[in-house]
Amino acid sequence: MVKKITENPRTVTIAKEFVYGGRHCVISFVDNANLRKLANDTNYADRYLSDYHNGYIEIKESEHKEEFDYHLCEEVTFLGDLSFLGKDPDRIYIGFDTMHYYNHENPETKTLEHVKIQCIKIVDELNEQLTS
Repeated sequence: MVKKITENPRTVTIAKEFVYGGRHCVISFVDNANLRKLANDTNYADRYLSDYHNGYIEIKESEHKEEFDYHLCEEVTFLGDLSFLGKDPDRIYIGFDTMHYYNHENPETKTLEHVKIQCIKIVDELNEQLTS
């Protein structure tokens, strides 16, 4: 079942949920078709408003510190920025998106498979570094 999160002009859905290394992981899919329709420059829209995936990884309550800057996280050496820190009623997540220049130049980095691999790498690093 696909769970729609938001719509207008982007549609965001949950593409995959899984548990790895004792952590809940979520991959969302961002469909920018409506946003592309609104763009005046179709060349720009096709290149920079493509669809993409985001990855979110659960962190434990004991690992969460309000002053901890996950954007500059030295413990986790993920290639790119951990650009998200958020909570739902039951969990705290860190995460990343694939809507950056590097991702546009390397579109394979925006796929579900690639984002899942990156989530797994982050979980491995979190479990190795933050819980030891």
